[in-house]
Amino acid sequence: MIINVAHTKGGVGKSTLATNLAVELTLPILDLDMQRSSFFFNQIRKDAGYPEMKVFYAQSDEEMAFLADYKGNRKKHIIVDSGGMDNNLHRLAILYADVILTPIGLSQIELLGLQNFYSILEEANDNSILAKEYVILNQVNSRSKKEIDGIKELIKKEFGLKVLNSMISSRKIFKDAFSEGKSVVEKQSKSASAEEINSLCDEIKKILKKRG
Repeated sequence: MIINVAHTKGGVGKSTLATNLAVELTLPILDLDMQRSSFFFNQIRKDAGYPEMKVFYAQSDEEMAFLADYKGNRKKHIIVDSGGMDNNLHRLAILYADVILTPIGLSQIELLGLQNFYSILEEANDNSILAKEYVILNQVNSRSKKEIDGIKELIKKEFGLKVLNSMISSRKIFKDAFSEGKSVVEKQSKSASAEEINSLCDEIKKILKKRG
C-alpha cells in the first residue's frame, strides 16, 4: 500500500517524517521532492555504513506506473515523499495513495496552507481521496495542550479531516539525526522523539490494516 506524505506547503517536515517512517517500517521510498531530500539522506546513510533504503525517482507519469504494484497491496508498502508544490506528478501520487499523511504546525499560516491542499483534494472530485487523508500535527510544542486541542477541533470542524492521535514535537534531535543519516530511533532509542515516531508507526500500521 502507498503512504503519501503530502502537502503543497514547503517546510512542514515532510521529508523528515517520510525518512523516519521508511527507516523504522523498513520500506522503500519514492522521492518526488525537487530538493531530493530523501536521496541525500540515504546517501549519508550509505557513507556512514548504515543499511541503505531503496529509493525510487519519477519525473513522468510513465515512471510512476510502478506504484500500481503497491496500490491496495497489503503485502507491499511504500512511502512517497512529495515535494512542497502542486503539479501533475504530485496530483497523480495523491490519486495512487492508499493513505495521505499531511503534516501541519500550530499557526494560522499552517491552516491557510492546509486550506490550499484541501482545495486540491476536493478538485479531484473523488470522495475516496478525502477518506484516506490524515493530518498529523508536526513540529509542535507538546506542552501547548490548549492550542493543540483547539487546532484539532478546528481541522475536524472546518475541513472534516481526521487528525492522528500521534503528533511530533519540535526538537533538535530530528535535524541532528537527519544530518547523520539516522532515524531518531536509531540516534536515541529512549528519547521522547523516538517514542513519538514509534507511536506514529504503530498508528499507521493500524490504518493500513483497516484500509486493507
